[in-house]
Amino acid sequence: MNDNFVTWNPLSASSSKETVDRRDQRHALAVELCQLGIFEWHLPTQKMYFSPEFETMLGYSSSELTHHESTLYSLIHPDDSIPANIAFNSCAVGVNETFELEFRLKHKLGHWIWVLSRGKVSARKASGEEEYLLAVNVDISHEREARLLLSQSEKQFRCAFDASPIGIMLLSTKGQCLKVNPMLCQLLEYSQYEMLSLSSDMITYADDVGQEVGAIQAMLDGKQQVHRFKKRFLTKHGSVFWAAVAYSLVWEDGEPLYFVCQVNKIDKKVEPLESDVSG
Repeated sequence: MNDNFVTWNPLSASSSKETVDRRDQRHALAVELCQLGIFEWHLPTQKMYFSPEFETMLGYSSSELTHHESTLYSLIHPDDSIPANIAFNSCAVGVNETFELEFRLKHKLGHWIWVLSRGKVSARKASGEEEYLLAVNVDISHEREARLLLSQSEKQFRCAFDASPIGIMLLSTKGQCLKVNPMLCQLLEYSQYEMLSLSSDMITYADDVGQEVGAIQAMLDGKQQVHRFKKRFLTKHGSVFWAAVAYSLVWEDGEPLYFVCQVNKIDKKVEPLESDVSG
C-alpha cells in the first residue's frame, strides 16, 4: 500500500498552484497516452510507489500490490533478478547516474511480460546521498516476440543456406560476393575466405558476362523480379562448368539490398544459352 508515502515533488515551491496543476495534468496525460508504467523507490525506507499504469500493465488494481521493494523483486523473473538488482543498485549507491535494461515481470494471470526499464536518481538528500530512484517502464513483449521470430527465421535461413545441395551466394548490388555457402565453394574450388574477395564477373566465363550484367541491371531498374538462365563458371584452377542460375533481388523500403544467386551445376552438355525472365 502507498498510505503515508510521500512522493518527491520536483516542481519549484515558487510555482503557482495553477501552473503546478496544469503541469501535473499534462504529465499525467502524457504518461497515460504512452502507457508508461512508473515506479519510484524511496531508498532509505525501501517503500515504493507504483503508478496506476504500472499496475494495469501487470493486470492489478491499485489496491492489490504492496508498495514495497520486496513486491518488485517478487515480480521479476528469477533469471533476470541478478542483472536487474545490479542495475538498480548501481544507481542507488551512486556508481551510475542512470540505468537501462530489459527484464521480465510476472503478470497477475501468470504469464511473463517483457519491459524496457529506464531509471535514474530522482532526488537526493541535502548531504548528496541518493534518496529516490525513479524508473519508467514500457511493455515490449510484442517487440521481443518479433525479435525472437526474426532470430528463428535467420537461424532457419542459415541452416538452409549452409546445408543446401546447390550453390548459393549473396552478392552486393555491384556484384561483390558477400556470403557463399559450402556447396558453391566446393563447386568453384575456393575457400569461403577467398570467395569474399571476388566479384561475380571473376568467376564467370568471359562470353557469359554480358548476359549476366544485363540481367542484374534489369533487376536494379525494377524491370523484373527474377532472372533465370544458364551460364558457365570458372573454377579456381581454370576448369569450366555449366550451371542453371537463378537471380533474385532483395529490396527494403524501395532500396535494393543484395542479390541472391542460386547455382545448380549441370552435368550434361548445354547447347544454346537459354534465358527465362520472370517479371
